[in-house]
Amino acid sequence: MNGSDAEAGTHYVTALQALTYGTVVLLAIVFAIGWRTEALLEAWLVAFLVLAGLASASLGLLMIGHLLGETWLHPVRCPLEAAASTTPLVLFLALPLAVGADLLYPWAAGPIRGIAPERQLYLSESFVLVRGAVILVLWIAIAIPILRRGRHQKASAIGLALLAPTAAIFSIDWVGSREPVWWSSLFAFAYTVTQLAGAMALALVVAMLQQSYPDPARYHSLQRAAITLALLTFWVWFAQFLVVWMANLPAEVEWYLARSEGAWRWPMMAVALPSLLASIVLLLPSHPSRWRMVAAGLFLFVQYLAHMLWLVRPASAGMPALTWADPPVWLGLALLWAIWYMAARRVAQATIGLPPA
Repeated sequence: MNGSDAEAGTHYVTALQALTYGTVVLLAIVFAIGWRTEALLEAWLVAFLVLAGLASASLGLLMIGHLLGETWLHPVRCPLEAAASTTPLVLFLALPLAVGADLLYPWAAGPIRGIAPERQLYLSESFVLVRGAVILVLWIAIAIPILRRGRHQKASAIGLALLAPTAAIFSIDWVGSREPVWWSSLFAFAYTVTQLAGAMALALVVAMLQQSYPDPARYHSLQRAAITLALLTFWVWFAQFLVVWMANLPAEVEWYLARSEGAWRWPMMAVALPSLLASIVLLLPSHPSRWRMVAAGLFLFVQYLAHMLWLVRPASAGMPALTWADPPVWLGLALLWAIWYMAARRVAQATIGLPPA
């Protein structure tokens, strides 16, 4: 691609990003003024956490690849960079949640009974919101040097040292704190692994479907990376369930009971778990085909979406699995994120001279 084409592509992406910024800000203002309802905020929260997970986990996978020099990074680098570049968009998507936090989080509605004073202080509304803003801004700062061309070992080492603890804090603040009396020392790690698997699944599918799909010689390294994350996802969640159940901890068992009653058992038992197992089976052959890898990535991504719904929504007592607000909010935010993602991927491909997908 020549210089004029690259410059035109850059201007195109800049216009799209400006449009996305303006649309998100407008949505946030309208949301805060006139649409402050629990159903809408619940739908927004699920979408926000899914997109935030894809952005932060893609950034983490990029830095792991830079550090280890793994051969799987090259074919999925453009998709991972495009997803990691959406961190500024994620920051703007958090604004409506900050405005309506009292409808989603007990700590924003007043003092919480049954928790220690130091935990009460940790979950004070101002502290949580400032902490969340600082974490999202930090992720943007980490992404800036990582998204440049080249291999960034030093920046990746520093970035991972910052990303790992902030991702754990983020998972506790935005997901775990919806049920503040409940606590699990393994939750933050298990949640982070789920995000990594989802980000890897999306990058794998995009890489395999593009015109310049990876050379078959690279399939084995991609397969190992994907199946490692899939197996790790299965193991950490099963291990947490096993420890809680065998230890007979009533407070922690209650978290699982809330997610196994009524309609809530189906997102996990009928969608997430079968999809995860299907992705593992598809990734088992030593020499998987291109379309087998695509199918495995799709199953792993479906698992990610269903698992996130199962993790987040049951914390709101009485809220059904799906509400009237879910389809329009999920579709709208997904489209906004996809616009940014596709524009960023076009720039990444132009930079390294790949044909557009």
